[in-house]
Amino acid sequence: MGPRGIKTRNIGNLYGGDRVGVISHNRAALGDLVGVTVRIGRPVTDLDAMTFVLAVSPLGVLAYDHVDVNGTFFEGASVTDNPADPARLRFGLNHGGTAGVSGEGDLAHVVFRVVGDDASVSVALEDVELSDTTATPIASQLDGASASILVRCVPGDATGDGAVNVLDVTKMERIVALLDAVPSGACPDANQDGATNVLDVTS
Repeated sequence: MGPRGIKTRNIGNLYGGDRVGVISHNRAALGDLVGVTVRIGRPVTDLDAMTFVLAVSPLGVLAYDHVDVNGTFFEGASVTDNPADPARLRFGLNHGGTAGVSGEGDLAHVVFRVVGDDASVSVALEDVELSDTTATPIASQLDGASASILVRCVPGDATGDGAVNVLDVTKMERIVALLDAVPSGACPDANQDGATNVLDVTS
């Protein structure tokens, strides 16, 4: 889990040198918060501002929520977002003050909420620009990769925590008895027959 309970997991070093790329948790369920992290693979000096675009496809599965720079080496930067086009989200980050920051690794976590399911979503980084405190561009290259997030719940996961275990048996019994509602991101239909009933408890 990342900041504020957001699901994030590094899926490998997608780039090297001066390349800027994205990483994300590669699986999510309905209702989850998923963080897509923008990173740079080499140290930069005196970084003051950054702009970038995230292209999301297909639409209707992820909804943009917010940007978080806490825990990155760009921490403290102000963020301007322009979510008017959900297919191409534009962001601007500015550190402010007279001194920039130096480092490498995470620059920002762009957080999405999963609003659709049964789909594979691509989030690709486009149009990255970095500049220092003298308004001089900082050289960087896109890594050409994108984060791929599979949105699908796990049959029998009645609690919605992404795992199937003894807790799901109890939760499923309570759902069948109409004592509990189905949690966000849960799949209590263990036998996948389109209904949640005592047969799912047995399964």
